[in-house]
Amino acid sequence: MGIVGALTTIPALARGPGVFLGSREYVLVLSHMRSFSSMLCHVLGSHEEIAGYAEMHQGYEGPIDFLRMRARVSRSLDGRLDGRLVLDKVLHPRHVVTAQIADRQDVHTIFLVREPPATIASLVSMGAKFDDTMARYADPAVAAEYYARRIASLVELARAMQSQALFVTAESVVADTDAALAAITAYLGLGRPLEPTYKTFKHTGKSGFGDFSDRIKSGRIDRQAEPRAVPDVPPPLLEAAWAAHEEWLAAGERHRFASRMPAAP
Repeated sequence: MGIVGALTTIPALARGPGVFLGSREYVLVLSHMRSFSSMLCHVLGSHEEIAGYAEMHQGYEGPIDFLRMRARVSRSLDGRLDGRLVLDKVLHPRHVVTAQIADRQDVHTIFLVREPPATIASLVSMGAKFDDTMARYADPAVAAEYYARRIASLVELARAMQSQALFVTAESVVADTDAALAAITAYLGLGRPLEPTYKTFKHTGKSGFGDFSDRIKSGRIDRQAEPRAVPDVPPPLLEAAWAAHEEWLAAGERHRFASRMPAAP
């Protein structure tokens, strides 16, 4: 986190010491953009044992990063931080999560990955709706390169870990929901099963906090896969994206899979 990050946490500690007191555990959903992570994190954040539902845009390289996490999650929940687990999702390689952090006994690591064609199509559609830095993802080549790079970073972390993480295919979240949620419930040791419905929060549907489409506002996991035409991706880039996905599946063999969905033809 560094000195600057630590200094920005100190005022928050003074204003709301209760947020930083008490023993907590942490849930890190490590994924990529357009992976149904917003829906899944809303389901998780709606459980009484879990606080957090949105992306906090930070990495995890040392213990003090969890103080910053608590402060940011609390702000996203209007100052509250209920439950024994605090959740964040990390979607970009620039937000580094170290193996030492992922291996901590108080950290539950969930890897969530979606197959390349649907992800790239969703990224392209998202990029077309922006006129800022996100607009670059309207280019299928840029979208494919981001996907391959992000999955490679997840593979590297998964292979460096000594503890066992939970691997979740994004397809299972919408097509094998009951099995996926049951596996996550068991992995987190929740007292009550996760349900396919969820609450909406302060930042639900807002750009910068996750999915900004109307779909996320429905309050339940949509079991119908979103229909999208696959964009024209240069074959070498699509092959690289699929290769990264296969490496992710292989890395998961020493971890735990929530539910395996068949690969797209």
